Amino acid sequence: MEINKLVKIYWKDAASSEAWEDLNEVRDWASKTYVTPCETVGELILDTDDYVVVAASNNGEKTLYGDKVLIPKTLIDKTEEL
Repeated sequence: MEINKLVKIYWKDAASSEAWEDLNEVRDWASKTYVTPCETVGELILDTDDYVVVAASNNGEKTLYGDKVLIPKTLIDKTEEL
Protein backbone atom coordinates (compact mmCIF):
# COMPACT_ATOMS: atom_id res chain seq x y z
CA MET A 1 0.00 0.00 0.00
CA GLU A 2 1.14 3.52 -0.69
CA ILE A 3 2.06 5.73 2.29
CA ASN A 4 0.00 8.93 2.88
CA LYS A 5 -3.00 7.51 1.02
CA LEU A 6 -6.47 7.47 2.51
CA VAL A 7 -7.38 3.85 3.31
CA LYS A 8 -10.17 1.83 4.88
CA ILE A 9 -9.00 -1.25 6.75
CA TYR A 10 -11.29 -4.08 7.84
CA TRP A 11 -9.73 -6.05 10.69
CA LYS A 12 -10.50 -8.35 13.60
CA ASP A 13 -9.58 -7.21 17.07
CA ALA A 14 -7.92 -9.48 19.63
CA ALA A 15 -10.00 -9.96 22.78
CA SER A 16 -9.76 -11.26 26.31
CA SER A 17 -12.06 -11.34 29.31
CA GLU A 18 -11.88 -12.39 32.93
CA ALA A 19 -15.57 -13.27 32.67
CA TRP A 20 -14.97 -16.27 30.39
CA GLU A 21 -15.24 -19.29 32.66
CA ASP A 22 -14.90 -22.01 30.01
CA LEU A 23 -14.54 -22.59 26.28
CA ASN A 24 -18.29 -22.59 25.73
CA GLU A 25 -18.48 -18.99 26.94
CA VAL A 26 -15.63 -18.03 24.62
CA ARG A 27 -17.33 -19.72 21.65
CA ASP A 28 -20.66 -18.07 22.52
CA TRP A 29 -19.05 -14.62 22.71
CA ALA A 30 -17.13 -15.16 19.47
CA SER A 31 -20.20 -16.34 17.53
CA LYS A 32 -22.14 -13.20 18.55
CA THR A 33 -19.42 -10.55 18.62
CA TYR A 34 -16.42 -11.59 16.55
CA VAL A 35 -18.24 -12.04 13.24
CA THR A 36 -18.08 -8.35 12.21
CA PRO A 37 -14.67 -6.85 11.54
CA CYS A 38 -13.61 -3.47 12.88
CA GLU A 39 -13.28 -0.66 10.32
CA THR A 40 -10.62 2.03 10.44
CA VAL A 41 -10.51 4.91 7.95
CA GLY A 42 -7.56 7.27 7.77
CA GLU A 43 -4.17 8.12 6.34
CA LEU A 44 -1.72 5.24 6.04
CA ILE A 45 1.44 6.54 7.73
CA LEU A 46 3.50 3.33 8.09
CA ASP A 47 3.41 -0.03 6.30
CA THR A 48 5.83 -2.74 7.49
CA ASP A 49 5.98 -6.49 6.88
CA ASP A 50 4.19 -7.10 10.19
CA TYR A 51 1.80 -4.17 10.74
CA VAL A 52 0.34 -0.91 9.44
CA VAL A 53 -0.17 2.38 11.26
CA VAL A 54 -3.08 4.61 10.31
CA ALA A 55 -3.87 8.16 11.49
CA ALA A 56 -7.50 7.27 11.84
CA SER A 57 -11.02 8.17 12.63
CA ASN A 58 -12.93 5.09 13.80
CA ASN A 59 -16.32 6.71 13.18
CA GLY A 60 -16.14 6.07 9.43
CA GLU A 61 -15.41 9.67 8.41
CA LYS A 62 -12.80 10.23 5.74
CA THR A 63 -10.10 12.16 7.58
CA LEU A 64 -6.34 12.56 7.48
CA TYR A 65 -6.14 13.42 11.16
CA GLY A 66 -6.87 11.52 14.37
CA ASP A 67 -5.60 8.83 16.67
CA LYS A 68 -2.83 6.55 15.48
CA VAL A 69 -3.89 2.90 15.19
CA LEU A 70 -1.35 0.08 14.88
CA ILE A 71 -2.94 -2.98 13.26
CA PRO A 72 -1.02 -6.27 12.95
CA LYS A 73 -1.32 -7.61 9.40
CA THR A 74 -2.39 -11.02 10.74
CA LEU A 75 -5.64 -9.35 11.89
CA ILE A 76 -6.43 -7.55 8.59
CA ASP A 77 -9.24 -8.98 6.46
CA LYS A 78 -9.26 -6.41 3.66
CA THR A 79 -7.80 -3.00 2.76
CA GLU A 80 -9.25 -0.42 0.34
CA GLU A 81 -7.63 2.75 -0.98
CA LEU A 82 -10.17 5.56 -0.96
